Amino acid sequence: PTFSFISNSLFNPQFQARRTANIPICYLTCYQQDIYTVNFMVNARGHMVHSGSIDVAWNDLRPSGEECTEAPTSEITVTAGESTAAEEPTTVYPTPTCQCGCRKSCALVVSFLVSAKMGPKATVTFYTTLTSGEMVVDTLDFTVNTMFENEVKLQFSADTYKPGQMAELHLSAAPGSTLAYAAVDTSLHILGGNNQITPDRVSMG
Repeated sequence: PTFSFISNSLFNPQFQARRTANIPICYLTCYQQDIYTVNFMVNARGHMVHSGSIDVAWNDLRPSGEECTEAPTSEITVTAGESTAAEEPTTVYPTPTCQCGCRKSCALVVSFLVSAKMGPKATVTFYTTLTSGEMVVDTLDFTVNTMFENEVKLQFSADTYKPGQMAELHLSAAPGSTLAYAAVDTSLHILGGNNQITPDRVSMG
């Protein structure tokens, strides 16, 4: 065996639509070849919505026994969009050991622009195929917040209104949006019911 692995330390992360997702992964191997191509693809609602790849040279890998961190000097990053998210803390990965002691590792950051098409949930698959024919794979499930392309904002002109008083509701959205609204007495929803409109129900059609 080549003792090759791709791993990530995130667990069910949540990403914001229209922001860049930065996913740190660690690649470890005992199999030497000139170039490793680490591919990634994002699948949502049964379709592939984004893909990319990172080329890693054997010389970029660190000797076994060193910690694999998110931001090493040999960090390789692929980016598809501008990042507006806050900087994430460095992630330290435990480096597994192999009996032959030949394992080398490298930290990578997979970055892509999160779109509404990826919501409400998606899976990103990381994989590489060695020249020996072995395929190394890892996956990560994530949730997309605010999965609509057009962000809608609404605000009442006052916090409270008296019976018979005219209320003003201010709505704003991207050009070309169709806005609809309804006023319902909250007492009608005390017992619940399945006739309420929610972001999840709208996104799933």
